[in-house]
Amino acid sequence: MKWSKGIIYLCRLIFLINSVYLICILRFDRLVLLLGSLLLTFVPELYTKWTKVNIPIGARLFYTLFIFAAQWLGSYLGFYGYIPCWDVLLHATSGIFIGYVALIILVSLDRSQTLFKQNKIGVIVTFVVAVGIAAAGIWEIIEFSGDVFLGTNAQLGSLQDTMEDIICGTLGSGAFAVYIGLVMKARRRSCIDQLLQINGDKNK
Repeated sequence: MKWSKGIIYLCRLIFLINSVYLICILRFDRLVLLLGSLLLTFVPELYTKWTKVNIPIGARLFYTLFIFAAQWLGSYLGFYGYIPCWDVLLHATSGIFIGYVALIILVSLDRSQTLFKQNKIGVIVTFVVAVGIAAAGIWEIIEFSGDVFLGTNAQLGSLQDTMEDIICGTLGSGAFAVYIGLVMKARRRSCIDQLLQINGDKNK
């Protein structure tokens, strides 16, 4: 747990140091990217504060590393250009994580964890896939809006890039949904258990 928090703080420190550097060289265009990314790393803590739903440290670490890979490595250091499959890999990975976010949302809405206790696999799997597809589409809307209004080039002016991203995100969340369905049907321990456990005491 300590090393997980340490990595999260390290990523935040890198974002902060680079932001200070960009201020010094008056690169305010790129500063918005890094400061925005830094603020995004605090979303899990803010979500817990607002909803009282605890998020496992492993999920928080995964989320922070994803932002780091997408924004600092991908956009700031240019990995999207250096590694052709970087964008596809991140979108597929985001689909998996969004699937987990769907579980967090379910726990937020179903505080008594009735769906999980009654093993409502169909409902849970459908919700995970639906959230994954919706998130993939919303993200492309955000990228399109940035390209139009801020002059960015996130979609590379290409319908193919947009559709590849949506498909990768959908497949990622779909794969995660299949995994969830299988482990729930087999009643095996999975990433669900820790999420339910750390949010279960308040429901007793």
